[in-house]
Amino acid sequence: MRILLVSIIHSYKYGNTGVDYIAHYIRQSCKTASVDIKYYHHFETWETIINDLHTHDRYDIYGFSIFETNYVLSKKIAEYLKRTQSCLVVFGGQFVTMNYREIVSDAPMVDYFILGDGEAPMLRIIHSYGNKTIQNDENIAAMHDIEDKKENVEQDINRKASFDYYTQDTAEANIQKTHCMMTKSNVCTGACTFCCSRKGRVVYKDPERIVEEIFYLATTFGVRKFFICDDDLFDIDGDENRERLMVLFEKIEQLNFNLAFSGFAKPKAICNPKNYEVLQKMNKIGFHHLFLGIDAGNEWDRKLYNKRATLEEGKRALQLLDDIGISPRYGMIFFNPYSTLDSLRQSYQYLIELHSTNYYHYGGLRVQVLNGTKLKTMLQQDHLLDREYSFLNTQAYRFKDPSIQPIADFMADTFIPAADAVTYQFNTLKRKFELVRHMNKAAETYAPLVHEYGEREFEAIKKFFYYLYVQQDVMYCQNHMNDFITSMKRNAEVYKPIIRKLDEMFISTPLKK
Repeated sequence: MRILLVSIIHSYKYGNTGVDYIAHYIRQSCKTASVDIKYYHHFETWETIINDLHTHDRYDIYGFSIFETNYVLSKKIAEYLKRTQSCLVVFGGQFVTMNYREIVSDAPMVDYFILGDGEAPMLRIIHSYGNKTIQNDENIAAMHDIEDKKENVEQDINRKASFDYYTQDTAEANIQKTHCMMTKSNVCTGACTFCCSRKGRVVYKDPERIVEEIFYLATTFGVRKFFICDDDLFDIDGDENRERLMVLFEKIEQLNFNLAFSGFAKPKAICNPKNYEVLQKMNKIGFHHLFLGIDAGNEWDRKLYNKRATLEEGKRALQLLDDIGISPRYGMIFFNPYSTLDSLRQSYQYLIELHSTNYYHYGGLRVQVLNGTKLKTMLQQDHLLDREYSFLNTQAYRFKDPSIQPIADFMADTFIPAADAVTYQFNTLKRKFELVRHMNKAAETYAPLVHEYGEREFEAIKKFFYYLYVQQDVMYCQNHMNDFITSMKRNAEVYKPIIRKLDEMFISTPLKK
């Protein structure tokens, strides 16, 4: 039996952890099955993917890792496969798990939909192939079989993955990739109203298993960047977790490698003085940034999103990380259906206090309304969801205050697309510098320039968005946007050679310290 797992992601930097876990599990559990993986991570078109699939022999089962960003394309490919050959098509992933009731009817060409972790359900599909149709499996949905379903949760927290994403590529390409890994079970202990992440008991991986994977990837494929994609490294903010992290980081330090790490944390944990020693150790082993889910810039939004950290704790957490030497990053959900002119103004003022040089913070993100969330229930009760709302159109809602609409539309339809089109932005320079300086001291020579350019960017952003959120003058911003974008392009020409030199430093830094 031949199985092809398909990964379509719009970022070459990352592999596909879910697909890699499933491939390893099937290869170990079913010796009669041959498992291949195809990674389409370069914005390949439908025609390119179909032509590539034609160069290979046909498969019995095609498994697709589904995201919001690849669902429509994956469905089109699946339809073509079912029309041109005899095969089973399987969809899986968090997006499927969250929306399977709608997707089952929207994608009739797909045979099975896996809910939760895909390893064991995929094996059951393989074993049933050619013998019987799967029905009443609590982790597998299908047309006319959607009731009494639940997520599969794999119990082996130390399970391994295949590394096809690296074996299929060159050393030069692999050194630029970021390997995603977790140190615990894939659950979230937060309670944000917009979130649909899995809840449950937190179980930790063995530190030896984690370090073994880091060592293997670094020495075999030259991978230098590791993203710890736990929902929060400090999830259960207690002594047991601190001890676990210190053991893990001590073992990483003993490798004596020049590596770069990043991850997620919550502001409250960063503000806890008991975690200071852990953060210092993280800085020492190469954590170049931590991403904090601040999300709200005013009290109304903070309460709406049910963010547990106060606005003051958010500011303090960012400053503490900066003082320690770990660059802070954060998200800001600027617009939501209950936004007001006053809440937008306060969010702007909060970002000014945070000294944000990221234009995307200032209105680039509006909340998504996802299935199974408290926020969706609120909007349904308040009749704010549009008729066009669906699992594929999660921002189809009305603003309770209609004066917000033109501001939000200007940001979404005009400003953000224009700004995003500029390559070599300041944030690209800043993040490259933050990464390389943790591995190569020579990068510190660029610190004064990065600071100077950051101040220049901040003043330009502060002025432009003052007119939008304090003066509420959309017309002014429309008339002056081209000047702002032209300035970004001029600055990009200054940043470009520095970014390239930093990249050369990163590549030339030896693995051993």
